[in-house]
Amino acid sequence: MRGLRFLARSLRPSTWIAVVRAALPGTTGVANFGTLSIKVFDVRPRARRDLPHLTAHVTEALRRLSAAGQGFGELVTSHLDGVVASSSGRVGAVASVRGYISTFDGIEAKSAHLLACNLVLAATVVRLTRDAERSGSQANAEHLKRTSAKVLRRFLMRFDQADEWISYFDLDKLEAEP
Repeated sequence: MRGLRFLARSLRPSTWIAVVRAALPGTTGVANFGTLSIKVFDVRPRARRDLPHLTAHVTEALRRLSAAGQGFGELVTSHLDGVVASSSGRVGAVASVRGYISTFDGIEAKSAHLLACNLVLAATVVRLTRDAERSGSQANAEHLKRTSAKVLRRFLMRFDQADEWISYFDLDKLEAEP
């Protein structure tokens, strides 16, 4: 039931049909790697839905997070409650429900490393946003952008070809002061 509440809060009212889809068999799962675990929801239309592939893809992203060490896997699994594949067009962190939502089109559907990067970014945004709310303020967009870029750079530096990924995300520009 908690999973359905998570899903319902992460989608726009125009996509409530996704909530009904989430109650159908074959739309929810759990990705696990070692001690890392995260819920997976595939609420795309039936013709595009592929929960086993999505779960395996998220599991591979968890493996990459674990391989990076330095607590990146724990960052993601402690600050994100779920990963949602949706056709709503929305992509990114949903701080209010501690989730990451994506269409899983293009390269993100194929690259577990890119997904792991996006999960690190989403978890960082969720953490900083919720920390700001707890202190009675709002998260500063520039601070979120710079801090997330720094965390992502630290993650990427744990792997070969880090420079290519840093360039892909244009982290030098994101980390720069306004």
